[in-house]
Parts: sequence; C-alpha cells; structure tokens
Amino acid sequence: MQHYDIVIAGAGPAGCACALALREADLRVAMVDKSTFPRDKTCGDAIPGPALKILRKLLKNADEEFDQLDLKQRIESSSVYLPNIKPIYVNWVTKAYNSPRLDFDNFLLDLVKKYTNTDIYEGRKIYKIHTANTIQIEGKNFNLTCNLIIGCDGANSMISRSFEVDFQENIKNSFAVRAYYKDVDCAMNDNRFYLLDELPKGYFWIFPVGKNVYNVGLGVLTNEIGGKKIDVKDAFHTITKNNPDISAVLQGAKLLDEVKGFRLPLWSRRQPISGERMMLAGDAAYLVDPLQGHGIDKAMQSGLLAAQQAILCFENDDFTATFMREYDEKVYTQIGKELGRNFTLMKYVSNYPRIVKVLARIGGNQRVKKWGQRLFYQKKK
Repeated sequence: MQHYDIVIAGAGPAGCACALALREADLRVAMVDKSTFPRDKTCGDAIPGPALKILRKLLKNADEEFDQLDLKQRIESSSVYLPNIKPIYVNWVTKAYNSPRLDFDNFLLDLVKKYTNTDIYEGRKIYKIHTANTIQIEGKNFNLTCNLIIGCDGANSMISRSFEVDFQENIKNSFAVRAYYKDVDCAMNDNRFYLLDELPKGYFWIFPVGKNVYNVGLGVLTNEIGGKKIDVKDAFHTITKNNPDISAVLQGAKLLDEVKGFRLPLWSRRQPISGERMMLAGDAAYLVDPLQGHGIDKAMQSGLLAAQQAILCFENDDFTATFMREYDEKVYTQIGKELGRNFTLMKYVSNYPRIVKVLARIGGNQRVKKWGQRLFYQKKK
C-alpha cells in the first residue's frame, strides 16, 4: 500500500493548480482521478483572465506554455442581447479565452506531469475512505494512505460525502446544457449572452472556442418556471428552433455532438469546506460564480490556497479541523465575499428583469459599460 503526504482527488483545474503549487514543498503528492485524460467536461468553456493570472503565479513561463494550447480562442468582448433592445457590448482589456475542457484540462494535467513529481493515478475511482491517524483510500485495484486529502473532485464530490460535510440549506444549484456547433453566424472573438422572456431565470450563450467551433448552451437558476418543472434539454431544442434571433445565427450551423446536461454548484453563503485532515476546492466547495456561471478561475484559486494551507499543516504538524479553518477563512475572504455579492445581485436580476432592460436601453452609455467591467472583472490586490 502506497503512502503519501497528500492525495489530491480530482485532476481538473483545482487539482492541477494545487499540485503545481506544491511542486517545491518537498512533500510526496499523489493525484487520483476516475477518468483517463484527455476527457470531456461539460461546461461553458470560458477561461477568464483571472485563471491565467493564477497560472502565471504557479509557473513563470505560463504564457509560453499557454501559447502551445492548440484549441483556444481569444475573447475581446462580451455582448448581451435582449428582445427588441439594442445589444450591450463590453470590450475587455484583460486577456480572456475560451477553450474546450477536453483540451484545457488535459493541458493543465500535462503541466503537472512536466513540472512536478506528482504520482498520477488516472482511471482510478475512489470507492471508500476511512479516517483514523491517517486516511485510507480504497479504490478499484488500488489502495493508498495519506496524512491529508484535498477534494477537487467536482460537484458530486466523493470526498465531501465521505467526510459528511454538512452544507444543509447552503446548497444552491443551477442547471445547464451544452452542445458544440460549427459554422455559427457569430463573431469569433465575442461571447454572446441572450436574456430571453421564455427563460426568466437564466440565459442562453454562444461562445466561440476556436477553429470555427462554438459552445452553445443555456443555464437556468432553477429547473422550475412558474412553479412547473422544465426539461432543460427540451428548452434548449425549443429555443434553438423557435427563437428568431438564435435560430437565425444557427441556421447554417452543424451540430457536432449531442446536447449534454450538467449541474452548477453555486456559492450562496459562507459554508464549511474543510475538516480534520481534509479540504475541499473548486466545484466540490461550491465555488461557482452565481452571476456569471463560470468556476475555472475560482477552482484554480482555491487549489492554490489549499496547497498553501497544506504546507502550513506539515510545517506545524497540525491537521486538526480547528487549524484547517484558516483555509476556510482565506477562501471566504478572497473568493467567497465576491461570490456572495454576485449571488445577491443574481437574485435581483432574476426577480426584477425590468432592471436589466432599463440598463440595456442605455447600453450605449460608456458609464454602463465601465460599470459592467468593474462588476465582472474587479482588479485583485
């Protein structure tokens, strides 16, 4: 049975950022993922500027490495469309990209393989976790022990369930579907958002991901409209067929794959994300932005913070739940407060859509555009 100082469960953006941040810590680290890479992850595929900023913290030559990622698209603007109202356009100064998770996540894992001594277990699903003086991990055809485990294993986190982290009423979910199209009649450097009357608590998106391929999808805050449950996939097909604005840009497009659904675990308030000998990061810690719906940048940031806390644990030989709360505090201060603010704003936008329409009617005003830039991409200290 192999023993490690740290086991990272999940090789997505949170797990890879954590492994990269631990590369000089002189600790024996393993990463376990149930999938074999490259693997698809259903997502909107947006790589916000802050995600690349974190990557630069982790690697001095991050920009040179990122340039080698083949399938990506630089995004220079976002546009918001509402019925019968002139679109709002916001140009972004910070570099941002879209890239399919199949490619981006594999790129991050390749960096871990290249720059760290992490032992990587791909295609290994964890079945059971036992805790005592050390953590015992049981999986199909493998068994590991470790002093500390970091759960970066997504919205249905096995680590969270094993340690019985009690989210209670804090859990808020949204639901989304996504498909890839080719030859969509949209600009290749602009992310489109459609706020639709038939989708009062959600939005439809069209995001270019490179090489004439587009990520097309919709997300809803709840799968109920007017007290009735809706099938999000059916709503997607109905909108792409019947909405005149969307059907027009998709008229000559080719659907490249099936429509896939996924759940977005939204941050709504402060909640426990650690315990004795464990921490949660990324989607496992519900660090998805409630307003914008993306979580890659928050996942990478939390992975970095988890690595920093892990190093402190070994320096102080303290793995207690009390000591681990320092991680919770840092995540709340550096990530959670912003997400909490966005959750409040999202509720107002959902409950009072007329406010959005009023802003859209004056969308040409430069003050509105600058306000949008400050709202969605605040400068970090």
